[in-house]
Amino acid sequence: MKETEITVEILDDVNDLTNMLKNKNFSLEDEFDMIDYYFSKDDTETLKKLEYIDIINHSFLVRQIVGNDNSVNLMFKSKELDDKGNVIAEEKVKTPVDSLEKAIKIFKLSGLNNWCEIKQHMLVFKRGETEFAIQIVDGLGAFIEYEETASMKDFTEQEKIDAMLADLKGLGISIGTDYSCKKVYMKFKQENF
Repeated sequence: MKETEITVEILDDVNDLTNMLKNKNFSLEDEFDMIDYYFSKDDTETLKKLEYIDIINHSFLVRQIVGNDNSVNLMFKSKELDDKGNVIAEEKVKTPVDSLEKAIKIFKLSGLNNWCEIKQHMLVFKRGETEFAIQIVDGLGAFIEYEETASMKDFTEQEKIDAMLADLKGLGISIGTDYSCKKVYMKFKQENF
């Protein structure tokens, strides 16, 4: 199922933001670390010449969750961009695997390139059907991700984005202007350009 989400940079102090959310009756639902390992058939030099959409839609992902519910999943994400390069929809397919080490070894032995590893500390806040994931990303800073809610199901992608941005701005927090931050691509560029 395709979903619309926004991811924006947080310009406020994360502690101030978490206190603000608690004061607005959001509860901390979960806290964990997430480590993503991205793999592609292309080498790093080839990937440097490609656009984000061509990289992400042709990559596999091994995701490790470290927290109360430890897990490892093999994932594939297919994203759709608008004419400005913003992510407007995403479809995820995932399946559990029993060993992070074996999954990574299989990809490496098959000749796939581990082109990026991204580590994030996640704080998931919820109030009603609204859920915000604060993501503190090693080397990049803090972001907030907001996925569409059930009440948005009949909205167009742009209406969903507008509603989500309005909700974030309504909190009174300082956020960046890009509502479609591509953290893995930002990390890749930071390490390779």
